[in-house]
Amino acid sequence: MICTPVKGLKYSVEKHNCRIDVIADWIEGSALFESNRVSRSGVIDFLMSEQLYRNEDFAEEFVSIVWKELKYRLKYGKINALSLDSKGVERNDSWEMFPAYSFCLTLSLNDWCSRAESSYVVQGDLFERLTECSLRARGWRSLRTGWVPTRKVKLFDLIQQISSHLNQPIGNQITQWVSSSNKDAGLDLICDLPFLDSRGGHPIYFFQCASGVHWNEKVATPNLQIWEKLIDFSNSPVRGFSLPYVLNPHDFRSLSNRVNGILVDRLRLIGLPDGIDEWVDNDLQSDLIRWLSPRLDVLMS
Repeated sequence: MICTPVKGLKYSVEKHNCRIDVIADWIEGSALFESNRVSRSGVIDFLMSEQLYRNEDFAEEFVSIVWKELKYRLKYGKINALSLDSKGVERNDSWEMFPAYSFCLTLSLNDWCSRAESSYVVQGDLFERLTECSLRARGWRSLRTGWVPTRKVKLFDLIQQISSHLNQPIGNQITQWVSSSNKDAGLDLICDLPFLDSRGGHPIYFFQCASGVHWNEKVATPNLQIWEKLIDFSNSPVRGFSLPYVLNPHDFRSLSNRVNGILVDRLRLIGLPDGIDEWVDNDLQSDLIRWLSPRLDVLMS
C-alpha cells in the first residue's frame, strides 16, 4: 500500500465517517503504483488495524460502498489501467502506460497524503496542457492563456491574442480595467467552437484549471465581468472549471452551480468518447512521466 492518507479518515461506529473518495483514490494508487492487486479483505484489514472500525461487518458495509464507487469510476473514466472484481483491484499494466490518469490520481493523493508539490508552477502548466488536450480531442478549439515563467506575455498582449483568436474587438476603455499586477486575469485556457463564417455568436468557455490543494478558492475565476470589459464580445463567454479530483454527486452538483458553466473533474478529463484513444500528445506524455517519477517515490515512502 502507498502512504496512509492523513485526511478523510475518521473513526466510524454507527455512521460511516471515512471519505469514500479518499479511500477510493488510495486503493487506486496502491494498485497502480505499488501493488499488482489490492484485495477487498486487505482494505477491511486496514480499516480495522487503523482502528477506524471496530466491527468487521460494518467495515465490510463501507467497503461495499467504496467498491461501487470504484466500479463507477472505471466505467465512466474509462480507466483501462485497472481491473475490478468482487474480491480486488489489480493493475493491467505499468503506470507509465497511463500518464494522464496517473498524473491526475497523484495530484489527488498528494492532497490526501500531505505530499503536496512545493511549487505549483510546473504542475499547473502540465494540468493546463492536459485539460487542453482533453478538450481538443472532443473537437474544441483552444488557446492557452495562463501565465508561466516560460510564457511571459503581458496582459495587454494577451488581450490582443484573445481578440484575434475569437475575432472579437478589444474593449474601448481597457486601461481602467487592467492593472500592472494582473498577469492573466485569472484565465488559464479558452475553449471555443466556432462556425466557418467566424462571425461570433458561438460557444466560448473561459477556463480555470485548478490542480492545487487550494482549488476551492479559484471557483469564481476568471471574473467574466472584467473580461467583458476587456473584449467586446458578440455573446458572453461562460466559465469552465477543470480539476484532477473525482467529485461525488452532491459535491459535483454543488460545484457546478458555483461555476455556472462546464465542470470537468478527473472522470470527464480522462473519460474520452469511444473511438478517441491517443489524445495526449507525445511531448506531454513524456513530461508527465518525467514529473511523476520522483514524486511517486515520495508518495510510496
